Amino acid sequence: MTLPSYDTLKKNSVAEFDVESVNKKTMQQSRAMRDDKNVNKENNQRYIELRKDEDEEDKRMTRMKEYAKQEREEQLKKEKAESAANRWNTF
Repeated sequence: MTLPSYDTLKKNSVAEFDVESVNKKTMQQSRAMRDDKNVNKENNQRYIELRKDEDEEDKRMTRMKEYAKQEREEQLKKEKAESAANRWNTF
C-alpha cells in the first residue's frame, strides 16, 4: 500500500484506501501472534512451574504451622506438669 501524494489528494478531495486488505493483513498478523504455539508453550510451562512452587510453599507453611502447634502443646503440657508438681511444694 502506498500513500497518494499531496497533490493527488488535493485534486481528489476524497482519498480512497484499500482498507480491507490492510485490515486483513493486520488481523492475520495478530492471529498468528496469538496462535503461536511456542509462546503458549513457554507461558504454560512457566505457569506450571509457578503452580508447583506455590504448592511446595503451601506444604512447607502447613508443616511449619503443625510444628509450631506441636511445640505449643508440648510447652503447655510441660507447664501444667510443673505447676502440678509445684502446687504441693509451696506449703
